[in-house]
Amino acid sequence: MAAAAVFTLACADYPTEVTNRSTPTARFAGGVSGASFTSTNVAEDGTGHCRNGSGLTDAVNCNIYDGKQYVWIEGGPIAASLGDGTYFFAVLVPGGQNNDVNDGSGSGTATNKNLSDDIDAYTLRSFTISGGVITGMVDAASTHDFVDGRIRLYLYLDTTNPGGEYDVAVCKISAPNSYPVNPRDCKYDNFKVRTGDILVQYGTLTVDKFYDANANGIQDAGEVLIAGWDMTLNPGAWTLPTPASFTLLDPGTYSVTEGVPTGPGEAAAWFITYKGGSSGLLADNLLAGSIIRLSVATAAQLTIPNISVVAAGSESRLFGNVCLAGGGGHTLGFWSNKNGQATMNDGGTLAPELALLSARNLRNENGTNFDPATYTQFRNWLLAGNATNMAYMLSVQLSAMELNVEATFVSSGAVIYAPGTTSANSLGFATVGAVMAEANTELGLHGLTLDGSAFRSYQEALKNALDNANNNLNFVSSVPCGFTF
Repeated sequence: MAAAAVFTLACADYPTEVTNRSTPTARFAGGVSGASFTSTNVAEDGTGHCRNGSGLTDAVNCNIYDGKQYVWIEGGPIAASLGDGTYFFAVLVPGGQNNDVNDGSGSGTATNKNLSDDIDAYTLRSFTISGGVITGMVDAASTHDFVDGRIRLYLYLDTTNPGGEYDVAVCKISAPNSYPVNPRDCKYDNFKVRTGDILVQYGTLTVDKFYDANANGIQDAGEVLIAGWDMTLNPGAWTLPTPASFTLLDPGTYSVTEGVPTGPGEAAAWFITYKGGSSGLLADNLLAGSIIRLSVATAAQLTIPNISVVAAGSESRLFGNVCLAGGGGHTLGFWSNKNGQATMNDGGTLAPELALLSARNLRNENGTNFDPATYTQFRNWLLAGNATNMAYMLSVQLSAMELNVEATFVSSGAVIYAPGTTSANSLGFATVGAVMAEANTELGLHGLTLDGSAFRSYQEALKNALDNANNNLNFVSSVPCGFTF
């Protein structure tokens, strides 16, 4: 579980006034016209955060602030505003043109004094300007607040400047400019922070997914993680592949929804068996709409059903998934043709197979017992199977699966999706052997289930489970299937 990053700047004695640095126009080879201005934002943060000593409350071009989180940028007066286009900002340790505003390794060090790119990429600090007004962030996943034409610079690392001074660079990246930029082509404004960070509890949510090979809703030993599955955080519609780490979340309530794969047949093949929390198995294992909820709290501890959030606001959540694939089943058509007959005769006689079928509670269309003495008798009964009497159709599918297991085409321990059967767990999964035993017991109890029978729908659920298994449609794959997003 990753901890939320909190950076603290130690207090220092600052002068009551500082002159905002004006950068010579000749410094810029092109790219940015006008100027950028730091300011407070009373509507969001309240008054008193500009400490220039003049009693300013909501000051454009303020240059001493009482906390890093209270520094915003805006277009400034129209006459000096930035031109229309797309820009990004970077918070730097003062250092003139030696600073690289572009993202790179070594952030905040002597070789690269960009204090922003350790926190997030320049794409999450990109914004648009129209008519001298900042109109919004480019990426919806940006963690920077945008309110009324202003952008909060926070989060950024602490300056190494002994006077607590920072630079904010604004660089144009819309045509004819492009990223990376030449630092000479950016506009700069400097400011000081009089105190360190307020200890705001920013949340981090880490989401992962495991392959639930036995479909029991628990990550058992040896069950592997699934990488690359899309997870979407809301609000914000922020999508990341697993293992997904959603960082710098403001206090609040969020939901995470797993993506539904888009490849042919993939959505129908995949099921969810577990999602977050500690409540255990789910009532609904369809992929669509599967959600985990959490609250990022600033209190010492917040507990809501299935979720405990600590003060640091860091949480880890897990999804469990399973997919369906083939399992070796052979259909009624196989067992009624010469290949099926040859398989039944693999020991030079059909006697053991016919005895196996006779020992089961198989039924005829009229509900009487069916005990085949010859292959021809069995074949004719198999081909004539119908659901007028659901017990007859269930018998037909059971007989095929009995032969599949006897021939070792299918393992009785294989797990299948069998909703509606009593042997299935609450997710709808059961072993082949359990469903066969359940079907045989039910046939022994109710041999004639016509329309209106109270047992017909239950027998149909058993029939469907065995039918799908004979057609290789509902076996739990031992390894994750493919998926596409």
